[in-house]
Amino acid sequence: MEMQRGPLTQHFLNTLEYVFILYFIHADKLRPVLKPLYLWNSIWIAMFAFGLVFFVRILTDWQLLRGRPGLWRRFYGDVDDSFLDQYRRMLTYEHGETSVTTGFSSGAMLLMMAAIVVSFVWFMFLA
Repeated sequence: MEMQRGPLTQHFLNTLEYVFILYFIHADKLRPVLKPLYLWNSIWIAMFAFGLVFFVRILTDWQLLRGRPGLWRRFYGDVDDSFLDQYRRMLTYEHGETSVTTGFSSGAMLLMMAAIVVSFVWFMFLA
């Protein structure tokens, strides 16, 4: 069985990538080395920006899925309503063999946004 492709799959893979990067950086070992060199701020700012890009992409798609395309249009430009409808169908995999409900997609995106925030907080303050 082949994994279906779509924006939700991409968001999931990006979230996993972000969480693994933060986990494998080993902040507890890196912070004492980089802080005296004044490089720790560069690392956490880069990780924050990296996570923010993923978070905003998921947030705009979540808003679009919930029927509020204003934020999506502000970030990606004004597009035709038929394109937005097609993209909404892609978020629920209606373009493939099987589909999921809007509630499932919405919940999955909320969990991914929470995972990004929790991972960054763990990286900054707990690791």
